[in-house]
Amino acid sequence: MLNLKTAGFQGAIFAVNPRYDEVLGCKCYPAIADLPKTVDCVVVATAADTACDVLDQAYAHGIRAAIVLSAGFGEGGHGPGLERARRLSSLVEARDGPFQPEPMGPRSKRRPKKPDGA
Repeated sequence: MLNLKTAGFQGAIFAVNPRYDEVLGCKCYPAIADLPKTVDCVVVATAADTACDVLDQAYAHGIRAAIVLSAGFGEGGHGPGLERARRLSSLVEARDGPFQPEPMGPRSKRRPKKPDGA
């Protein structure tokens, strides 16, 4: 949020966290479902064990894009994070309609496409 604000982002920024009323001067909503409108993208900055639940909430609210900053999805190729990685993949693959997510990260084979002018 701080990066968006200091870079001069002109769009609306909404914070979601049930423990706070305000974050960096922005009103904080207790849940994604409480947002006043559907946003273009959600940035998930939560523990890996809750990240998929947050994505479920975002998709249910009509949000079509997400960036997950969480670690703990089996980046080392083993451990309990692999099950989280499978759940994350199934969430992405289950999306229908115009939403075509591009997962990225240490275990992803995809790389983002840079739009013209970016």
